[in-house]
Amino acid sequence: MKIRVGIVDDEAPALKRISKVLSGYDNVSVEGIYTDPALLLMEAEAGKFDLVLLDMEMAVMHGLELGRRIYAIRPKVQIVYITAYQQYAHQAFDVEALDYIMKPVTKESMGRALNRFVARQVLAMPSRTMKAIIKCFGWFRVETEHGVLVKFRNSKSRELLALLFINRGSPVSKSKIIEALWSGKDVERAQVNLHSTVYQLRKDLEQHGLFDIVEQDKGEGGSYRLKAPPLRDEWTQFADLCGAYRTERHIHYAREAVQLYHEGFLKEHDWEWAAAAKLKAESDFHAMLEAVIRHELSGRHYADALPYMYQMVASNPYHEEYQARIIAAHLLEHDPLAAEAHYDKISRLFQEDLGDPPSFTLRQVAVNPEKYMHT
Repeated sequence: MKIRVGIVDDEAPALKRISKVLSGYDNVSVEGIYTDPALLLMEAEAGKFDLVLLDMEMAVMHGLELGRRIYAIRPKVQIVYITAYQQYAHQAFDVEALDYIMKPVTKESMGRALNRFVARQVLAMPSRTMKAIIKCFGWFRVETEHGVLVKFRNSKSRELLALLFINRGSPVSKSKIIEALWSGKDVERAQVNLHSTVYQLRKDLEQHGLFDIVEQDKGEGGSYRLKAPPLRDEWTQFADLCGAYRTERHIHYAREAVQLYHEGFLKEHDWEWAAAAKLKAESDFHAMLEAVIRHELSGRHYADALPYMYQMVASNPYHEEYQARIIAAHLLEHDPLAAEAHYDKISRLFQEDLGDPPSFTLRQVAVNPEKYMHT
């Protein structure tokens, strides 16, 4: 759900700057930009906004007066004042302002105000449970449903949540967690580390409105699991796309899977316990990548196939079949310089790492590049 924002300032350059800063937030929708306070007041009365950004010094109506009128008719609308004058800060909070931003508006000051808005909305919710969005390609990270990134105080909190997530809500025993996160450590000390990490993880999540996510079972040695499934997660999305392609054979599913994976499943984390899941994801990725490449080559769309083939050799640079196809594709696209440059590059790589050049030569590929396009 996006935060619906209205902005009023009687100076056009200021409006332009504020709008530009807000454009950097995916969870914000700017619903109205005004130089006339009366127009914003009318739209606020109609329930158009969740949050309004009000300039203090305006010729037609002072920002404080506008804020009082909005609060009188729509008390749930949050108000942020924007001004060049520090002396208005105390008065701003007297009218229940959410925040007070000094000009010029920066991404940092706007981010602080938006975070306060989200936090206040969470406190006002009748239920304190908010579902999370889990992203696992590249860095493992968690966002609230409003797009606010959860900040983890330490790396073990992040890793513990990832381990529980990988187990899809199934209980993970304390002994298994300790073996995964503190292998080789003194058992008693590792148990203390586990308890403090669980405490810190819960605290990190609760500070972002994510309550009752981690559940403990004290029976049979004790275990932990994710109590609440995420609102959505990239791992499930990736698996669904791969499954949809295998069932329906529509190439757009494979393309979307490749695009989603491009940073690599948990690529930025060297977690040994995740090795099997990473291998499975990589295998599925290569299958989808090959499907897209076959589709492009069958239609003789060599230029479109090249980026995907480069992705293939990025993970396996010694894959001679695809290295030859890349050279052939450049030749078929009438770019012999690119073909020669790539052949020189892989020749050096093969010679340095394997002690031998590729089994094919540039001349061999150039004689009949079409031959190398058959899949």
